[in-house]
Amino acid sequence: MDKKIESLIVRKNNTIREAMECISKSGVRIVLIADANKKLLGAVIDEHIRHAITKLANIHFPANEKSAKHIIKMGENSEYVFPMGNPGIPLTYHLSDKRKKKIARKYNLNVNQPILLVIQHPITTQVGLSAFQIRETMEAVKELKMQAIVIYPNSDAGSRDIIKIIHEYKDLDFIRIYKNIEREDFIDLMALGSVIIGNSSCALIEAPSFNLPAVNIGMRQEGRERAENIIDVSYNKKEIKKAILKAIYDKKFKAKVKRSLNPYVKNGTEENIIKILKKIILSDFPKRKFLGN
Repeated sequence: MDKKIESLIVRKNNTIREAMECISKSGVRIVLIADANKKLLGAVIDEHIRHAITKLANIHFPANEKSAKHIIKMGENSEYVFPMGNPGIPLTYHLSDKRKKKIARKYNLNVNQPILLVIQHPITTQVGLSAFQIRETMEAVKELKMQAIVIYPNSDAGSRDIIKIIHEYKDLDFIRIYKNIEREDFIDLMALGSVIIGNSSCALIEAPSFNLPAVNIGMRQEGRERAENIIDVSYNKKEIKKAILKAIYDKKFKAKVKRSLNPYVKNGTEENIIKILKKIILSDFPKRKFLGN
C-alpha cells in the first residue's frame, strides 16, 4: 500500500483522540477507517470530529440561538445548551490614535489610503482548485493596486499551493505577506482595515464588531449566520474586484455595515459562562435519550 495512503489509516477500534491526531498530522484533514485486512470501511473529516465532540459534551455554550438550535436538533438536552456569545470578541472596539500610529508604522501602512486584509484557506473538498482560487483573489488585489496585508492560510490540504501562488506577488510594493500575525495586532488591523477578503470565519465572527466589510469568497462559510457586513462572491477576479470597491466606496453599504449587530457577540459572555458552570452539579446530569421511537 502507498505510504501516503497508509499514513491516513486508522482502525475501527481506534479512539476519537487517535483519529484527531491522525487528521492533524496528515495535513489533509481526512482519515480513512479500515479493518484488520485494510479494507476501507469509511472516512472521517474534521467536521465529523467537531460533531463527535459536541455529542461527547454535556454542557454547551454556542455563540448564538441559531447554533443552539442546531445542537438541540442533534439530540442534546436543551436545558444544558446556553447561547452565550463568543468569548474574547468585543461588542465594539475603539483604536486609539497612539495604537493606530504604532500598528501603521509596524506594518508599513498609509492610514489615509484603503487597507485590504486577505485571508484565504483551502477547502477540503476542493483541494485541486486551491491554486486557481487564490490566484483569482490575488489578481483582483493586484489590479486594484491597494495596500494589502496577506496572511498565510491554515495547514489544510491545498495550503502549500495557496502559499506558492501568494509568493508570486511578493515583489509588488503594495502587498505585505505574513505567515501569521499576533492576535492583538490582528485585532488592531481589523479596526484599521477597509475590507477583509477571502473565506476566513473571522469575516463573519469578528469583523462585524469592527464595522469591517467583508468580501466572502466561495462556499467555505456557506450556511453560517452572518451580519450585514458580508458580500458573497464566487472565485472570479471581476466579482471580487467589484465587491472590494463596493465595500470601500459604497456609502449606503458602509452605513448598513455600521448599523449591523454582530450575531456572535453578547455582553458579559465570560462572566455568564462562569456563573452557569458554578451552578451546575455534574452528578445531576440526566441520561441521554434517543429521539423518535
